Amino acid sequence: MTRYFLAIILSLIFVFSGFTISDVLATQYPGIVVAVEADPYYWSENGFGLEIVEEYGAPNPYLTSGVTDSSTPKEIMDAFRENANATITSPADDSDRVISIIVHIANAEFFDDESFYTFSSYVSSETSGQFTLESLPSKDKESFYDFISRFVNPGKIPDPFDVGIDLVTGDGTILQRIQYFDCKITNFQIYRMENELNLLFLEKFGWEIRDHTEFECESNFLISDFSSPPDPYVNIHGIGALGNQTAAKQYYIPKDDDRVLAYGVSLIGSEIPEELSFHDFPKFSPIGSSIPEELGGANKVPDSLIPKFYLEGLVSKDKKPLYEYIARYFNPGKTPEPFDVNVDHITGDGTILITFQYFDCQPTTFYTYGLANMGVFHFTSNHNTEIRDHIEFECDGFHFTTQLNEGFSPYVNLKEATLSYITNGSANTVPSDNDRVMDYVVHFTDGDFADSPLTLPTFSRLDQTGITSFDLGSLPSKEKERFYKLLVGPSVDPGRVPLPFDVQFDLVAGDGDIIIKYDYSDCKVIDYRQFLMENLLVFKFDYGFTPEIRDRTSFDCNGFNMESNFEKTISPFVNIEKPEQAIKNTLDSLNISSDLVGFNQTSEGTIIPTQDSRVTSFMVHLTGRDIPDGMTINTYSSFIPVTPTIVDESLIASDKRHEFILRSLVSTDKVEFYEIAAKIFNPGKSPEPIDVQVNAVTGDGTILQSWQYFDCEIIEFTPQDDESLLTMKYHGKANGEIRELSKFSCDGFHLNVEDGESFSPYV
Repeated sequence: MTRYFLAIILSLIFVFSGFTISDVLATQYPGIVVAVEADPYYWSENGFGLEIVEEYGAPNPYLTSGVTDSSTPKEIMDAFRENANATITSPADDSDRVISIIVHIANAEFFDDESFYTFSSYVSSETSGQFTLESLPSKDKESFYDFISRFVNPGKIPDPFDVGIDLVTGDGTILQRIQYFDCKITNFQIYRMENELNLLFLEKFGWEIRDHTEFECESNFLISDFSSPPDPYVNIHGIGALGNQTAAKQYYIPKDDDRVLAYGVSLIGSEIPEELSFHDFPKFSPIGSSIPEELGGANKVPDSLIPKFYLEGLVSKDKKPLYEYIARYFNPGKTPEPFDVNVDHITGDGTILITFQYFDCQPTTFYTYGLANMGVFHFTSNHNTEIRDHIEFECDGFHFTTQLNEGFSPYVNLKEATLSYITNGSANTVPSDNDRVMDYVVHFTDGDFADSPLTLPTFSRLDQTGITSFDLGSLPSKEKERFYKLLVGPSVDPGRVPLPFDVQFDLVAGDGDIIIKYDYSDCKVIDYRQFLMENLLVFKFDYGFTPEIRDRTSFDCNGFNMESNFEKTISPFVNIEKPEQAIKNTLDSLNISSDLVGFNQTSEGTIIPTQDSRVTSFMVHLTGRDIPDGMTINTYSSFIPVTPTIVDESLIASDKRHEFILRSLVSTDKVEFYEIAAKIFNPGKSPEPIDVQVNAVTGDGTILQSWQYFDCEIIEFTPQDDESLLTMKYHGKANGEIRELSKFSCDGFHLNVEDGESFSPYV
């Protein structure tokens, strides 16, 4: 288990075991920050812990004996090492444990016997003779990449070869050698490691580009009898035995100048007037194996033989020509001619180490999405939701080149840009907030909006689920009143179905420019849900560190069109430095009265509803024969519709039932409800059907929506001891809690989205 994975686990244990984290709860710091602050000595090696807390901006990271806010990083690290020597014991000394591997390739066709010292990972498979190697792509392995190219490119595949893997201790001793015979390379990939649950080969906090090579061999055996450290392990290049760990790491971890830090992407084609070049795609990966399998049949090319890959980056202005060109593949009209794509792998000094060349390509998938996962290191390095583009390509040909070429603009002098990108997100490689998409503005037209279009700036998430289908996520709030009345309510309830309508999305940069427009036509609502987002590892729409009530609306349309234009929107993002004026301008342009609804502007420039204007709680009313006076409960924390809210009328009656779940802390105010629920399990007469009304209530006491269920039965009632490390707790404290889950199944359902009213206890 890596130290980084331990960080996540330990941090979550600290969070929910009563550890003091008031400062952390006030700001959305990941649990790893808590872990580092809890035991700074353990995490101080190589400054790893310090990088984490500085990355997340946590205050006073290391106020321990002899360390102050004004201490330099070196003084802090020295103080921790001194304390660590007195407090931490290791089961094995560094000189006695394996800290590196050395790979030998021998008896290979087209390749001289050679050893490589910069592979960082060796994993043997349960299947005898199979193993994988991973490393940071670097110049010292140029001959290895050239050898791989012979398996990837057309031509004679090399004959089987032998591989030796030496496991080397800190003092340079070969503890074990695993010898493989008659091997072939079956897969080669290069990818971006951005999962925050993995410790990097660099032993730093952030991301890195890795290569991944898979081998398959006929046989292997283990050698473990080495009486003395043979060359080249002692005095490697004059650095002494590997027991000098600092010097050794400088050797087996490539320098930033020598390893791949960025990608350069170029598109060339007959319909592309000038070569399109980009250096801000931080993520590239082939899809499937880069080494083709045997042909499956004469009449069909196996899917594994079709070269595919994908690119990901931030949606930004510099890629506008690319978006315009890609749009032609998905919009009506003549499909453009195929084009070629070169993906250069650029080292820190601007050298092109490897180039993946794809021929006769076309995009098969394009979508944008908001990355909200706290477990992934973001391109912007600011640890907030970011809007990315994802493009998949399918090509007719592929070639892999490994000649070291001097970089060209913008790759020359890339070192400073890429290194700063790793630490703080340089504008040279990551678009600035003004140049990248920060949020969405959504327009509803035609249908019931034909006479009065509706524009909303407060949808926080767009998920494109298909070419003509999508989901919208938001904090349910007052300014979406017409949206609920004209679309959601009529779509959910039997009766008048809303007229088909059109939806337009403006993907808006920080300075108010529209970078991409999505136009969906002839749409309908196919589902609507509300739920409590309590996952600890998901960024919240309000950038807080407490659970929040969200809604999700699903749409299906008959048409789709994509454009890329630089037009000014009625953006909440203009004059971002003056949020009050920006909000007022936006409300005026949307014809929304500031008396009706309140907005906040986040540090990211996005507009979200205030606590008073958005749903913050649920009130539940139960009525029925067993409840002659009715029952009102205001302590339910979570309400989740289980079945689709929009039911296919062709279904049989038993499949039309509406189910939902209520969750809360077990508490004395619900004793009467528990007595009814007990009849499910106890002998005797079953409880009578009941009606349940779940009111979604805003912070100022307004009922925004009323979910009304009729003739319900309780089909499940379960107390639950919630000690999960990955959920925020209803009681708001850093320990476990006892919850209850009640599941209902009902014959009827109605969603009331008419004007709400305030009443106790919400006023």
